Amino acid sequence: MGTTTKKETVNRALREYVQRAERLKAAESLAERGRRGEVDAAAQIRAMAKRARRETAR
Repeated sequence: MGTTTKKETVNRALREYVQRAERLKAAESLAERGRRGEVDAAAQIRAMAKRARRETAR
């Protein structure tokens, strides 16, 4: 792990565990939002805003 003491090893392992759990929670949340259709709606809103910016720039 690149650590020199037992304490560093344990602390790093705990940090990595928490980070992994947070990533999993974020992925589950994103998947749930996708099932509810929020991701598609946000993508459509973003596309409309992008088109509007392009048209005003002309």
